[in-house]
Amino acid sequence: MSAIPEFSINQKTYCQKLNGTIEQLRKEFDLTFVELGETADLQKRAALCLKLTTIFRRFGEFSSVETYALKALTALNKLSYEPSGPNPVDIKIELLWAYLAQKKYKQAKDLASKTIRDNPPILSDQNYLRVPSLLNLGLARAYRGLKKFSEAEEVSRVGKDIATNPSLKVCILLEFTRACRMQKKFGEALSAANEGLESPATGSNLQAEFAKEKKRIQVAIGTKENAPNDFAAEELVAKELLALKSKRVDVAEALSIRSVEELFNGPIPFDVDPTPYLETLLRITEESLKTFQYEQAIATAWVCWKCKPDKIKDKLSLLFIIIFCYNQLGFFPNAAYVGEKAFELFEEASSPPPNEGIIKILILLTHALTGQENYDEAIRYALIGKKICEKDDSIPSYVRASLDYDLCVAYRRNKDFQSAVETLINLIKNNLKAPSQNPTFDRCLDEEIFLLDKEGYIVQFTKEWKYNKQVADRILEGLKNYSPFDLPYADSEVLTDID
Repeated sequence: MSAIPEFSINQKTYCQKLNGTIEQLRKEFDLTFVELGETADLQKRAALCLKLTTIFRRFGEFSSVETYALKALTALNKLSYEPSGPNPVDIKIELLWAYLAQKKYKQAKDLASKTIRDNPPILSDQNYLRVPSLLNLGLARAYRGLKKFSEAEEVSRVGKDIATNPSLKVCILLEFTRACRMQKKFGEALSAANEGLESPATGSNLQAEFAKEKKRIQVAIGTKENAPNDFAAEELVAKELLALKSKRVDVAEALSIRSVEELFNGPIPFDVDPTPYLETLLRITEESLKTFQYEQAIATAWVCWKCKPDKIKDKLSLLFIIIFCYNQLGFFPNAAYVGEKAFELFEEASSPPPNEGIIKILILLTHALTGQENYDEAIRYALIGKKICEKDDSIPSYVRASLDYDLCVAYRRNKDFQSAVETLINLIKNNLKAPSQNPTFDRCLDEEIFLLDKEGYIVQFTKEWKYNKQVADRILEGLKNYSPFDLPYADSEVLTDID
């Protein structure tokens, strides 16, 4: 047996935080090390190696933690899993922290990812509720060490929401704060830092870390130079977003038409003028959209609207985001109101922006009005869009296709099946000339073919287009591709009729 190793670090420093004295830990270590050398039982060796890793970790000897954690795993790999024996996940967590402490971020990332992916049965045990959060925290730290801040943000965003242990939750929140700051997402970073500072689970050490992060963020956005009372607009927005999480303040107020009118026309009071920070606010809004946080995007977009952007293009871009989010959340009356206001702005503009922008808004407006079952108005606005498209060759084919699709849906829902099929045939012809390259759109087109076939109108009208084999083939392809249950399309009269 090899000699008992000497610890190379200042033992006193590491033992001050422990309940035992240096002598007690040393005695425990000696006994464990001797016992390890005397046993050949693999399960017992794994348990002893795990015990040694915890002692080495307390003394900061992370290379030894790595060595003995690997020995423990090697022993367990030769055995079938025993619930009464050492838990392999415990060993992997010790190894994960050893890798992180030694800045072996690639190994840490691979280990954490694989352990999460394997999802061992022990994770569902009530005694191990902390394990998923520990793995999530370790993975976020590894990504940050690899300077993959986007991945660190993604992992910690999920982790902070699912963590059940309050102490671990704020640790993951700190990782999220750092990942956002490194990507210059200062609004979200500041929001997370404030949340960490206000959490009762944040101990004194983490309080200091959150305070440092907050100061770094404020310096980065020029708080002291640009805003009174040491508050930047980002901090104001961050506080609003924190309130939004718990009370749904802005969104709740915007769920009725009357409130939407007030948001559109009336003032929203601010302690700080947010106008100089419009660019940052827009970035926060766009990031919320990318992560499907539509309520947060609506809140920040309305804040941007109150900054009174000068250019009509900027105004329409903001209103587009608001309409899109309302549609995604199913608040069609609100989306329709804002969409009609946006179209009025476009018509009244002395120097209107390129037509592509207003066509996109008309698509959303058509969708919103169809969602309200106001089919006549939906069709009217879609036809206005088609007239604009006829006069402007610069509008991309995918925008035209989206408009035709929503018009087709409105016709079908309004039971004007002849117009629906004619619009569908036209859409297919144009799509054959310029394929969408968008699987989601192709899937929607398949669905519309299927639904019109279900009404019995595809057969009637496709006979008139039978000479266009490409169109007929695309219809057949849609019928084969689509089923509401994702099953192969069954034999039908349509196939026989067209063939």
